[in-house]
Amino acid sequence: MHKLKDLWLGTRWYFATGCLLMLGGALVGFFQAETIQEMAKAMLAQLQEIADTLKENNTTANAFWLIFKNNVTSSVLMMVLGLFFAVFPISGLVSNGVLLGYILEMMSSGGINWLQVFVVGILPHGIFELPAVIFAASLGIRYGVLALRSIGALWRSDQKERVKHDWQTVFRQFPLALFTVVALLFVAAIVESVITPILIQNTFGTTIQMTK
Repeated sequence: MHKLKDLWLGTRWYFATGCLLMLGGALVGFFQAETIQEMAKAMLAQLQEIADTLKENNTTANAFWLIFKNNVTSSVLMMVLGLFFAVFPISGLVSNGVLLGYILEMMSSGGINWLQVFVVGILPHGIFELPAVIFAASLGIRYGVLALRSIGALWRSDQKERVKHDWQTVFRQFPLALFTVVALLFVAAIVESVITPILIQNTFGTTIQMTK
C-alpha cells in the first residue's frame, strides 16, 4: 500500500493533466463534431474492426478478451512510448476524448439522450477504465518529461544526480504501475462485456455498442 501511495504521489499532477487533456478533447469532439468529422470517422473505422470481429463470434468471453486486449495494448503503448517526449500519450488522450465527445454528440443528434448514454453505456465500466487509461497515459507523460529533463541535465551537472534518482524510482515503480493499470482494465472489461450490454438492452431496447 505504501508503494502504491508513492506511485500515486509521483504521478498525481500528471494524472490531473491527463484528465484535462481528455476532457478538452471530449469538449472539442462534442461541440465541434462537424469540424472533426473526418478524423473521428477514421478513428471509428478502427473500432469497427473490433465490432466486426465480435459479430463473427459474439460471446461474452470473446467480447471480454477483445476489449481487454485492445485496452491493455493501447494503455501499455502510451506508457512505454511516452519515453519519446510524451507525444504519444498526449495525442492518445486528446484523440480518445475527441472520439468520446463525437460519439455522444452523434447520438444526441440522433435523438438519444447523451447523458443517459454516458451514465448507462459508459460510466459502469468507465469508472475503472477511464482512470486506468488516463493513469497509463499520465505515466507516459511522466516518463517523457523525465526524458526531456535527462537531456537538459547533460548541460547541468547539478541536475544529474536528481535525474538519475528519478529514473531509478521510475524503473522500480514500473511493475506496480503496470499491474495497477492491467488490474483496472481487467475489471473494466468484465463489466463492459457482461453488465454494460444488459444495461443498454434494458434502457434502450437495443444492443448498441458503447465505446470510449
